[in-house]
Amino acid sequence: MFFPSGGGLDLVSAKFSNEKDCIELIAEGTVNVVKPKKLTFESFGFNYKWNYFRLETYELKKSNVYDDYSEDSIREELTEIAPAVYADHRCFKYNDLNGLPLPDGARPICRFFRGSFVFFQKTSIYNKTPSTYSATHEKMTEPEFRKMIQKAAKLFHKEDTIVDPEIGAELKTVKSTSWKSYSGSISIEEVNMIKKTIELSMKVSKEYELLSETMGDDLSKWYKAEEPEKKKLNEFLNTLGKEELLLIEGVMYAGRDYTISGMVHPLENYIQIYEEGTADNICSKAPLAKYLSAGLKVYR
Repeated sequence: MFFPSGGGLDLVSAKFSNEKDCIELIAEGTVNVVKPKKLTFESFGFNYKWNYFRLETYELKKSNVYDDYSEDSIREELTEIAPAVYADHRCFKYNDLNGLPLPDGARPICRFFRGSFVFFQKTSIYNKTPSTYSATHEKMTEPEFRKMIQKAAKLFHKEDTIVDPEIGAELKTVKSTSWKSYSGSISIEEVNMIKKTIELSMKVSKEYELLSETMGDDLSKWYKAEEPEKKKLNEFLNTLGKEELLLIEGVMYAGRDYTISGMVHPLENYIQIYEEGTADNICSKAPLAKYLSAGLKVYR
């Protein structure tokens, strides 16, 4: 799921919101409240990985919890203390509401005032193109965005039908039947392994910044671009065992939650819940270094 404010997360589910005429888009560690206007499905007759949904939203009034909204504010982060009753987002982080603990059921919420969302398959080229995380779809009208994706789908039609992991072929995941317990801190060896991953992913981020200056939103250029630093990261991860990949993935998701809300679950919970453990999934996270660094702070 790609946000109108930039960035993207895996969509887990959707349901009716506590707010009238609104829904909740529940992603990895976040609950996003929007007022839906129109949901469109687009298909081009080529590989299904180019198909996508686009969700347009109505304007949603600000909660007025804060006094310093800017004119270009597109969302607000809050704590829901009762159905559709909001407080400062820091209340959830510190479990404090006017000096008292939060009531049961309190949760962090993100409300979007406007904008559009697009939903692509996780293994699609669009999802693996770094520039698309800058809210490319929000910068275009619905017809303009459809035209761009249709052009890309036609351009890659021949390559896209070949089973090739570089263009999104799904990898078979082998699930482990035994788990190492991470109820405490992780070992020095594991810390060094994660630090190595952070080091490599920081180079990938710099590589992406340089490529962005010349590639822009042109999918055809991104598809053909050489990314040696990203290749090194992928090669390093592929030298690791399944449990090591699951550990890195668990720390990554924990770091994401800590970055968003300041709260995390036990590490083994993340490992058992997500249970994907592939180099491709880890490499697909644009803020990988940020998430892993935050995760290390929690579990070291």
